[in-house]
Amino acid sequence: MRAKFVAPIALTLHFVACRQVLGIEDLPDQARTDAAIAPSSPFTITNRVPSGETLTGAWGMPGYLVAVGTRTVSYFYENGLVERLGGNAAGRDFTAVSGRSKNDLYASGKTASGGFVSHYDGTRWVVIFETDTALHGIWCIPEFAGAVLAVGDNGKVFGLAPGETWSLVSVLPKAVTETDVAEAPVLWAISGRSLDDFAIAGGSQIFHREPIFGGFAHYRPVGRGDVAFRSVWQLPGPTTNVILGTNYSGAAWFTSSDGTDVDASADGGFTYSVSEITRNETEVGADKRFTTGVWGNSERIVGVDDHGRIRTEDQGTLNIRKVPSPTDEPLFGVWGNSTDDVWIVGSHELILHGSIR
Repeated sequence: MRAKFVAPIALTLHFVACRQVLGIEDLPDQARTDAAIAPSSPFTITNRVPSGETLTGAWGMPGYLVAVGTRTVSYFYENGLVERLGGNAAGRDFTAVSGRSKNDLYASGKTASGGFVSHYDGTRWVVIFETDTALHGIWCIPEFAGAVLAVGDNGKVFGLAPGETWSLVSVLPKAVTETDVAEAPVLWAISGRSLDDFAIAGGSQIFHREPIFGGFAHYRPVGRGDVAFRSVWQLPGPTTNVILGTNYSGAAWFTSSDGTDVDASADGGFTYSVSEITRNETEVGADKRFTTGVWGNSERIVGVDDHGRIRTEDQGTLNIRKVPSPTDEPLFGVWGNSTDDVWIVGSHELILHGSIR
């Protein structure tokens, strides 16, 4: 990981399509109780602690899950057993987690005065990097063992290269609409398929690594000037195919517009486009309600939001549906190993497991 991600290029994207502006075939958000909705849910509660911390992120592989949260709490699920670690570090919160194996995990975090990265070796978490910037997202680069990127406030991207120490690799710019926001741009999440193709959910912007620029392009959608990107997931496959969680409990799709990765067209312009998948404008305060976690594969996309809702989209029919949840707890992260092996985490150390088929 030698590249310094510099020279960001500003581009604008029109929302070229909107699949559904809610209400979709959505169930009304009426007063609910766990007992009332549990029987119809494809998810079961694996863990919940009424006075517990908030779980903010999850990562896993078949038969294994790690979830992290506030006060550096972490949970490990393996072979049907759940183990809890930490949860006593007041003022130090894990914000996201990524890994390569159950013995090689990285978690980003934040404190009142900055941020940190911890590593888990199968036995314990150890802080390996601290900075004066709150960190919100982390991603293990798949093609380089030991290479990691972490993102956070003020547009800062930090990197760890094999055999080297953590360093600041890029500072991404504010949008013109963010000049009065001290922490902007806030980089909330990061996901990709390689060092040369990854995306960052950056508030009012999508940042995308594009080698032809020697760094990032940052996309500012027009036509929906109030959209804010909060979570991100690169779908598996050989092309740029990114799902982003947004405000209005919404989601957007960022991809090369013809379905292939094209570095540049004949005139030097990029062929990326963005379309809205869902957007709910009907609720009071909808602009502050976020899809906080997204995940998907070639069959389904799933999003969870901070008001306890689960929604899926069928990749074949493009039908969107609300999935009944066994709880109304706020949800903050989702991870899947397959359509029938999906994990969701949220408030009060909530862990759900189930299917989105």
